Amino acid sequence: MKTRCLLTALFGLWFLAAPWVIGFADHPVALWICVGLGAVQIVCSLWAYTQSKGDALPNLLTLLAGLVFAIMPFTFLPVSRGLYITVFGMLTIVFSFQNLGSK
Repeated sequence: MKTRCLLTALFGLWFLAAPWVIGFADHPVALWICVGLGAVQIVCSLWAYTQSKGDALPNLLTLLAGLVFAIMPFTFLPVSRGLYITVFGMLTIVFSFQNLGSK
């Protein structure tokens, strides 16, 4: 569980930097979704990392952020620009879902 929490926190860092790395900082809605939810994902992942029992709330919030990231390129960006966001969003969903079931 701890490794998955750290990985989802690193994915959150990627989401924070993605608008400038991929080059869609000129799309304000996508930019603020990445920055806002990336920060939420980092905070919730580190919160889940510090929990000894696998608290459901931070993992659920991280899972919801991953869901938004997984569908964001299909709504706000051209799919070719958002492929990396979709992949890391799907990985976030998988890791967070696994964390929900771990004790």
